[in-house]
Amino acid sequence: MKPIIVADDFGLCHKHDEIIIKLVKKRKINAISVLVHGELNSKRINEVREMRDYLSIGLHLNLTMVLPKIEPLGSIETLIVKSFLRILDTDEIKKKITSQIRTFMKIFGTLPDFIDGHEHVHILPSIFEILTKIAAEEQFSEKFWIRSPTTETMADLYRELSNAGLKVLIITALGSRAKNKLNRLGILTNKNFAGFFSLKSPSKNFKQKYVNLLNLNKSDLVIMTHPGSLDSPTHNKNHSNEMRAIEATILNESRIHLS
Repeated sequence: MKPIIVADDFGLCHKHDEIIIKLVKKRKINAISVLVHGELNSKRINEVREMRDYLSIGLHLNLTMVLPKIEPLGSIETLIVKSFLRILDTDEIKKKITSQIRTFMKIFGTLPDFIDGHEHVHILPSIFEILTKIAAEEQFSEKFWIRSPTTETMADLYRELSNAGLKVLIITALGSRAKNKLNRLGILTNKNFAGFFSLKSPSKNFKQKYVNLLNLNKSDLVIMTHPGSLDSPTHNKNHSNEMRAIEATILNESRIHLS
């Protein structure tokens, strides 16, 4: 796999989508992860389709965020507890995952190039088991992959911990478990991952840390980003529009040009 800079949350808001499209056209981003129950419109869908030669399009599996056309299963904290206690409604999870894949196909006319999860929900044990079974049953392309939010080396882990704190340990532990299972199943996944940051407000030296991240010259690396607009009418107490706008500015001003 080539290095991928992916913009999560495409479809959340037309203002954010407009920024993401501009960054894709400037070759600052080469993958988007789509919320299929968000504010997608025909203009944006057509723009995305026209960029298929240099843009990977994935499904951003959502089981936790309230959107107009979907009722979440609960907060990420609730799903974590239920997943480890093995008391999740597996039939409902399978139904929601399958439904979102079908909706993606209806929108874009093809299966997703990859799947990841909003708040990394796809790697929770019970949910991940269902997802991998569905992946084995669907006719995905040979290049299809599932995102593993885990680092490759201790140096990579230390960098992410420095950027985002202890939550990284929990996510990367689950991500490592997921990656090992994907390798056993023969499903492609990334070897390395980066992009953990506080999403509420910029941390000390955030811009420099972000630039350093973009300049990482590592193969098979997925960098998670969340660019967007300060003027978005969508507000989330856990993910500020200020942070999305700062990310967008740094990406736009970067020297990156993805082929």
